[in-house]
Amino acid sequence: MDQEQGPLPDDQISQLKAEIKKLNETLSVVTSAYTDRAKLISSVESELQKTKDEVASLHDKIRSLQTELKAAEGENSRYANEVARLINSIEKGDPNSDEYRKKYEAVLRSTSWRITSPLRSIALSLRRWKR
Repeated sequence: MDQEQGPLPDDQISQLKAEIKKLNETLSVVTSAYTDRAKLISSVESELQKTKDEVASLHDKIRSLQTELKAAEGENSRYANEVARLINSIEKGDPNSDEYRKKYEAVLRSTSWRITSPLRSIALSLRRWKR
């Protein structure tokens, strides 16, 4: 059943060569576009990883700051109790009131007392607002 065919006519050969040339040009364009897309994807993935690393770093920093804030709040609470006790003692005319006044002033000058000042102001405002 196989019939041997003779050579292709020159016009068919020219058409096939033109088609092959077009297909090679299309392949070149597609390959170039694919390469460009692959580079873009690689660049985006790199930026995404950098962003993920930055987010992780920020989460660590937030946790650290929350820990510091809790410690400062605890220290502030102790100072607030000491201040209340000293004020009470001063109002009663305690003979040691000079000593208490110095301690009271030291508390007011302390870093934690100054740092937590905004928190105390907000808490006071919230208490007033609830009333």
